[in-house]
Amino acid sequence: KTGQPVSEADIVRFKSRAKEIGFTELTGAAGMWILSTTGEAQVEHIWIVWAKKISEEVRATMPKLAEEIKVATNQDSVAWENGGKMEFTA
Repeated sequence: KTGQPVSEADIVRFKSRAKEIGFTELTGAAGMWILSTTGEAQVEHIWIVWAKKISEEVRATMPKLAEEIKVATNQDSVAWENGGKMEFTA
């Protein structure tokens, strides 16, 4: 929302949470979006967590985890890919 960086503590916590629920891989990437508060473009480092096989139980946890990330990091929305389709928090 505001362009403030996500705290290192939140990054560590959510990486750990992703591993706990079954994600085995972690890939760094560049994320780009428009800040809702200023309209400015922002590019920063993001983390993509994934696994070669994801159980239905793990898929079912994704909306809740994405909502937790959205609230904790003060984002407008958080996206995740589910079976080739992009999903977004409300």
